[in-house]
Amino acid sequence: MKKVSAIIFAIIFAAMTAGVAVAGPGPGTGISGSKHDLSGLVPGEVQLCIYCHAPHNGTGAAGGLLWNHSPSAATYNMYTEEAASDPAFANFINGAQDAEPTGSAKLCLSCHDGTVAIDAYGGAAGTVNMTAFPNANLGLDLSDDHPISIVYDDAADLGLFPKAAVNLGAVNLTDILENDKINCVACHDVHNSPGETVDAPFVRVTMTGSALCLRCHDK
Repeated sequence: MKKVSAIIFAIIFAAMTAGVAVAGPGPGTGISGSKHDLSGLVPGEVQLCIYCHAPHNGTGAAGGLLWNHSPSAATYNMYTEEAASDPAFANFINGAQDAEPTGSAKLCLSCHDGTVAIDAYGGAAGTVNMTAFPNANLGLDLSDDHPISIVYDDAADLGLFPKAAVNLGAVNLTDILENDKINCVACHDVHNSPGETVDAPFVRVTMTGSALCLRCHDK
């Protein structure tokens, strides 16, 4: 009886661990199998990079990166100071912020704003929209999200650590600022690269204890 019980337990344990294995790779284990692995989204499409990049005949958007995804033409509501409701926050933002998302943020938003289909690549209109995935759909109102396309001005904002001293795991902040501006890639590694992603969703530094926030913010 004990032997039969042990066998049953072994079968159940194997089934459980097999389920974990197919649930997707962990942080930092590469794009294959991650939420950014879109292979199979379009029937017959076996490539996973093609939704964003093409080795030939890309769209030319984003000024490089062999970009292959349709850009968004949307207008966004950017993060703003709360001076209208609380004068104490009148000088809350010290860095100059662009009126609209710029740089690589536009690439992220070409899927994550919900206005362009995820499978809108290579000139195709696409049919699968990010609105089907509410947790990943940022929409057009970015006022409730961390500021993007904003200068990391550690000279004006003494609540920020000097940018040269900020380490984000496998990279330094100065390596991923875009014209001295913070964009999505400052916190996220979209490729789930080994050594660069340590937490979901594609976060460069663990969120435990707000460690990611405290790399930049001196609190």
